[in-house]
Amino acid sequence: MRFDMETRGHYSVVRFVPDAFRGEGVNLGVLLLCPDKQYFQWKLTSRHQRAGRFFQEDADAAQLRALGKGLASRLGKERRALMHPDALRDFIGRHQDMLQLTELRTCALTDPDVELERLFARLVEPSEDKPQSTRGMQTSQVRAIATKTFREAGVIHSLEQDVEIAASYHTSPYRFDFGYQNGGPFHLIRATSFALTDQDHGCDRALLLLGEIYDIRQHHKTPQYEFDIIAAFDTQQPDVRDRVSAAFKDNGVGLWMPEQLESLISRIKSEVQ
Repeated sequence: MRFDMETRGHYSVVRFVPDAFRGEGVNLGVLLLCPDKQYFQWKLTSRHQRAGRFFQEDADAAQLRALGKGLASRLGKERRALMHPDALRDFIGRHQDMLQLTELRTCALTDPDVELERLFARLVEPSEDKPQSTRGMQTSQVRAIATKTFREAGVIHSLEQDVEIAASYHTSPYRFDFGYQNGGPFHLIRATSFALTDQDHGCDRALLLLGEIYDIRQHHKTPQYEFDIIAAFDTQQPDVRDRVSAAFKDNGVGLWMPEQLESLISRIKSEVQ
């Protein structure tokens, strides 16, 4: 079916997020709503190799298929009630499992079917011709690189690992991969990745990290804490890196690339050894 007049659509990305605390995920589908055309459709991938490659044992193909079927079933049952953006936003807020739905974003379109395919191709199944370096690095890989680098530099034994800080706004504590102190502030270090996210989601994740840091600073006056983030970014998304870097800098948070830890290691050595 063709639609000739340009109108506004609203879309949400379906993401597989096995660990909500980390917030790291892989896109598995797209929902597209166009109220003016009475159009609401979705498309979910049947290819789960990418999720398996990034999350391994947490991304069982049978489980992913079951999660997808469950979501599609709910959407089908509530389709008529979800034909307004506010109703779909409410559904997104109520949907809680390892398949997360991003906040609605708007797009201009003429043919909703074509736009759904375009969004799916861009966000869910991008061309496999992309260089390997642009496909991203997951958080566990960043953590492994940081651990190996710290070990080879001879500072790993000066660091506490898997540090937990009691939370004020969450029932579970905040977790950091490394920490150290030598008479001054307690330094907390977390490894993460923004390489599996689009620009908006990457910046949203940065804001979540800054929210944790703000909570710790406000409610844990003693000891004082300083924060460093070791993060990987998609090489084809420099805007994410630039925006996240600016936000961290404005809030006094150190940002380090996993392949550029020399200065951080020098600081650790000068402060604890």
